[in-house]
Amino acid sequence: MLFRSRAYIALLFEMELRGKLRLHRSKTNRDYLNAMRKDAQLFPAFSQLTGAFEEVWYGEQRATDAEFDEFLATYREVTRD
Repeated sequence: MLFRSRAYIALLFEMELRGKLRLHRSKTNRDYLNAMRKDAQLFPAFSQLTGAFEEVWYGEQRATDAEFDEFLATYREVTRD
């Protein structure tokens, strides 16, 4: 759980660095999804990563190695230049 949550937080920071969203303590994952909606190219993968994070974090489910590998592959797709 810890690695996927760190990867998701890294994703949020990366999107802020790229000017795609603005991080703030009071914002929720849904706020970030709404901010990313305008980017039709990145939104589907960002939405998938958000869902995967929420499943583990809020659902208190443990990600399998394969699920984590898939998460990382999608993360790399979203953050590649």
